[in-house]
Amino acid sequence: MKPQKRGLPKNRIVPERKMYFRPEVTHCPDCGTKLKRHHNASNKIVATLEGIIEVWNMAYHCPDPVCGKPKRYFRSVQADALCLKHTSYAYDVLALVGEMRFKQHMTVTEISKALKSEASPPQSVTLCVSTNGI
Repeated sequence: MKPQKRGLPKNRIVPERKMYFRPEVTHCPDCGTKLKRHHNASNKIVATLEGIIEVWNMAYHCPDPVCGKPKRYFRSVQADALCLKHTSYAYDVLALVGEMRFKQHMTVTEISKALKSEASPPQSVTLCVSTNGI
């Protein structure tokens, strides 16, 4: 067994808090048995405009061996809707960067400086991010 490394994580973002998500469904849709936790579906560090969070998405399954779909796993839709699959940035950050780049015509350097500063986004920027259909 390898010793665990200490220090900064791989993406150099240190989370401020942890959030654990369970699936919104509590019982099997086929047989009605209460779902049981099976494994951690994902663990990722997500940067949002409110701060940096560590997101744990727990996968649940039907423990009934007679159930028609025993290998089906249920995950949290909320956890999956926080950010794109292989990124560490939430949709609110991506929307802000898109707003700065394409509406305000800021350069990449200007956007980087704006994101690094502790100041809030300009008052003219209005974020309208919809999670419907994600």
